[in-house]
Amino acid sequence: MDEKHISVNDREPLEALRGELREAQAALRSLKSIVNSSPAVVCLWRIADDWPVEFISDGIRQFGYPPEELLSGKISFRDLIIPEDMSRIEAEVAKSLEQDVDRYAQEYRITTRSGEVRWVEDRNIAIRDPSGQVTHIQGIILDITERKRMETALRDNEANLNAAQKLAHVGSWHWDLSTGKLNMSDEMLRIHGLPPETPPADAQAIVESMVHPDDRAKVRAIMKNVLSGGEGKDVSFRIVRPDGEMRWLEASGPNKMQLAENRTPLIMMGSVQDVTERKQAEEQLKQSEQLHRALFEDAYEAILGADIETRKLIFANPAACRMLKYSAEELLEMTVEDLHRPEDLPRVMSDFQAQARGDYKVAPAVPFRTKDGELVYADSAATLIRIEGRDCAVGFFRDLTDARRAAEALKTAYMKLVTARDEERKHLTSELHDSVNQKLVALGIHLNNIALTGEKLPAKPAYQLMQAAVTCNELIADIKGICHGLYPPALESLGLVAAMKQLEEYCKSAGLTAEICCDPVIARVRFGPEVEIVCFRIAQEAVNNAIRHSRGTNIDIDLTYADGRLVMAIVDDGEGFDVQAAEGTGLGLSSMRDRALAVGAKLSIVSEPGETRIEVSVAVDLEETDGKKG
Repeated sequence: MDEKHISVNDREPLEALRGELREAQAALRSLKSIVNSSPAVVCLWRIADDWPVEFISDGIRQFGYPPEELLSGKISFRDLIIPEDMSRIEAEVAKSLEQDVDRYAQEYRITTRSGEVRWVEDRNIAIRDPSGQVTHIQGIILDITERKRMETALRDNEANLNAAQKLAHVGSWHWDLSTGKLNMSDEMLRIHGLPPETPPADAQAIVESMVHPDDRAKVRAIMKNVLSGGEGKDVSFRIVRPDGEMRWLEASGPNKMQLAENRTPLIMMGSVQDVTERKQAEEQLKQSEQLHRALFEDAYEAILGADIETRKLIFANPAACRMLKYSAEELLEMTVEDLHRPEDLPRVMSDFQAQARGDYKVAPAVPFRTKDGELVYADSAATLIRIEGRDCAVGFFRDLTDARRAAEALKTAYMKLVTARDEERKHLTSELHDSVNQKLVALGIHLNNIALTGEKLPAKPAYQLMQAAVTCNELIADIKGICHGLYPPALESLGLVAAMKQLEEYCKSAGLTAEICCDPVIARVRFGPEVEIVCFRIAQEAVNNAIRHSRGTNIDIDLTYADGRLVMAIVDDGEGFDVQAAEGTGLGLSSMRDRALAVGAKLSIVSEPGETRIEVSVAVDLEETDGKKG
């Protein structure tokens, strides 16, 4: 029937139906919008082998699947479910339908488009036809992956907590104040070394019999305070078990009370933990820290620690402070680079990086610059440790400065020794050439004349032989003098004073007045051979200088002994000289100083017109021998 032929009476109901239809369509659109914007996935399956999807909301996109793929049958919802869960899901659905259960929920896993596994909760409603047959299942699917993760973590935490409580050996107790009996858990009994069948005992007896005597007072004070209505306190104390072993316990204050009407506590409860191993570990750690601190603080070698990345110093021991002449506070504000000269940094940083990589352990003779600019050298041995999550290098430095100085001094002394040996050789050569050689030539001439004239002139050979004898005696005297100058036999056999007497005669033969004065004790004792030869050589050099250069007329040699030191002074009345200017000019002053230094003696040289005084002071040990050896 055409709408224009509808009567007025029929048109009004039709308009009403149209209005209701429009409202229903609007509500459906609104509902669909709400469903599609919800994080839940609304789905409608038809009961069939492949569970074909007849409706699915846009929420399925959160798992990477567009609704069109499931609605078209290109992807089955079964394809989303983890195969291991499928048999369980089918069994649960079948059971619910058999029992006419219209509402049920399931939890299972699905695979997203990217391959991630997600847990979902599926809240299902069975839809039946007029005959009561289930034709469809409507489901609301929620992502519960995070909840599952939390539940798993919670289960793990509970398991860990149970294991920790078992391993912690925490015992519990409760004290019935009305009966005075103290009941202890099995772990509490084990901690106290009591058998499991131990009956409840009087609390006071337990305290008096097992708490260490030195700790009883504080335990009693806490109990008294609680009995008076005060708060319980945690306390650490010791017990002595029946087998004599001492254990450390930590007890919590009463954490539960049951009060009577007059507020009097009837039951107190608490827990006790055996912390003996911890206390022992703390004591061992304390001792270890004290040991390592003592080793660190008292170590002879310098120890420095540096962050490998920033190269900032993080600790320094006193030996390092002494070597580098900085305070510990100053060093901790510095980096590795600050301790070296710029020209040494390439080598130093190369060694540092190599040690940080573990390429080698020891870097030899590393140069350091001290606070006052002095250059010191040290062998560096390094090891790597982690401190507060950072890689650090710990360097152990053996100061080589004194050794290097000693080596340089030894080298210098050796060179001086070589020079002195050469000078002695030159002196000996000169003496042999100027004296012995000339007289040997003269002796040869005399003997040659005797050979040529002996037969013709009988009187002549006698004269020549006499001249040859005189020359031989002179040669003997010269050679004897040279030998005495090299090492006088009197010094070896009779001692320093006797050798000085020869110097006195030598001075007189050179035309100078000489006098030796010595303490009486010196004449009857011997000193170490190294001291005697050094004093003799210095005196010999001083006398030779005075004879050759002073133009004086008198030389005095004084030997005194006082306070364990031998003092020798050689004084002449010559014209004097400039001591500083004379160093290294051939007067032998450097040789004198080196000889004195070799035996730890002090040498002083003072000269002015009219007097030159050379004095040697050396610590000596005396050997009473009446001046003779043996």
